[in-house]
Amino acid sequence: MAINRVREIRKWLEFQYGQVLPEDDAGRDDLLVLINYVVQVNRGDPIGAAVRETRAWSPWLDSTEAKRLAEEALQRPIKFKADTLARRLGVTQELRILLGFKTIGTGSWN
Repeated sequence: MAINRVREIRKWLEFQYGQVLPEDDAGRDDLLVLINYVVQVNRGDPIGAAVRETRAWSPWLDSTEAKRLAEEALQRPIKFKADTLARRLGVTQELRILLGFKTIGTGSWN
């Protein structure tokens, strides 16, 4: 399920922001959600995978900070329930249906 969740989070980020996250609190918070799942699904090189993902979505963030965030996510992974993740990202039931999400939200939070 975590791999599908990573795909859905990426889809949400692209829908919400385009190809690059904004350099603000919202962009950073959404990035933290993404890299928490990236480190969970990339067992071979979780730090490297998270740093690459971070640099792709947030080119404004330097490599040292990207590595620090990845290491923190690996040490303290966060796993959200479907509805908690939907609320955290701001995914409504309508958007969940539109984007075809299966792992973000169940609709019961509305």
